[in-house]
Amino acid sequence: MGRKSKQLHNEAMPSSQNIGDLLRATPRPRPAKMAPAREAPDHSSDDSMEEAAEARSTRWESTPPPEQMPASKADIIHLLKELKAQSAADVALIREDLGAMTARIQAVEVNEAATTAKIETLQREMAQMKKTSTILENKVAALEDAKRQRNLRIRGIPEAVQDSEVAHYLRRLLASPLLQAKAKSILVEFHFRIPKPPRAPADVPRDLLIRFQSLRGKLLVQEAARETNTYEFEGSELLSIMTSLGQQSHGDSP
Repeated sequence: MGRKSKQLHNEAMPSSQNIGDLLRATPRPRPAKMAPAREAPDHSSDDSMEEAAEARSTRWESTPPPEQMPASKADIIHLLKELKAQSAADVALIREDLGAMTARIQAVEVNEAATTAKIETLQREMAQMKKTSTILENKVAALEDAKRQRNLRIRGIPEAVQDSEVAHYLRRLLASPLLQAKAKSILVEFHFRIPKPPRAPADVPRDLLIRFQSLRGKLLVQEAARETNTYEFEGSELLSIMTSLGQQSHGDSP
């Protein structure tokens, strides 16, 4: 009885090894799981939706108005007809302009010979006119030279002698050595007083430049100056005029 109870006690009390196995086999309570960290909300789907909406809006806004929509086949045919008509009108205008230009060119070609002949005639006339102009210029120069040949510078006529009395005074001055008929041939065309040099004496009269109406009158005065021996006339000393006339007769400058 005692042995049986002890055996039962031993069976009831597990050994240390059995206790360890028991402990390992006994389920342990699991630790409480921690709540996962809250992640940031994903807005990528929202952004993609907004972008899609914006794209749809953009496509709608970029859609051309009805008047700018692609034309239909009928519209294209109508436009082609209008373009063809306009092109035909432009070609007709160009053809008209070309026709007018061709006519002008033909007229120029037809009149080219006549125009060339006229140009040659004008060139000959211009050459003849140039020759005539040269002849006239030479004649004018000869006339001027002839007029200068009738000029005579006389020194010594008093300032008291008026311009209207110069010719008469000259005839009376030179009448003594000449015949009266010759003295009447001394005709003056014009005359004027030549300014004196700055240092000339105040009592010396200004020289007279006289142009005779003919070369004969000048030659008569020069002849009288060579033949006369009178150096005074009406109380005036005329040595200067006689000397001047004598020099002029020999071709020297007065």
